Amino acid sequence: FFDAFGYSYARHIQQQKIENELLKEANFLMVHLFHDIFTLQQHEIVSVQTNLKSPTPYKYLEFITGEKVGFIDEHIVSTFGEIHLENTQIELLPSYTISEIPSTNETILYEISFTLRHKAKNVTSTFNNKIPIIAPLTSMTN
Repeated sequence: FFDAFGYSYARHIQQQKIENELLKEANFLMVHLFHDIFTLQQHEIVSVQTNLKSPTPYKYLEFITGEKVGFIDEHIVSTFGEIHLENTQIELLPSYTISEIPSTNETILYEISFTLRHKAKNVTSTFNNKIPIIAPLTSMTN
């Protein structure tokens, strides 16, 4: 009984460790994307570019400055440049998305979804995040 319990507990601890590693990398990525997108106004985003079937799949936001923020060829691109995952055992899978979420009020949201995989353990986790951007002022009142 104790051997079975010990083995089960060890597997549980290992699974938690892997999930924590995946979450740490997801947070690392989202900090960069959040920094780039949160302070934007809608007019600063020119378009959402997508081509997930090409040899170099991409899904990114293009800004009026020409900068691109998002996913290009299984890499994360921000205004800081290309972002590399800190843990070499974790990879970004090409199932990422960025999409504008229609809103009933003036808040504009972009939903970012991506999947990370732990190579050695073949464990995947998908992360979904919503980032608001600054809505334009429609009127000024005192």
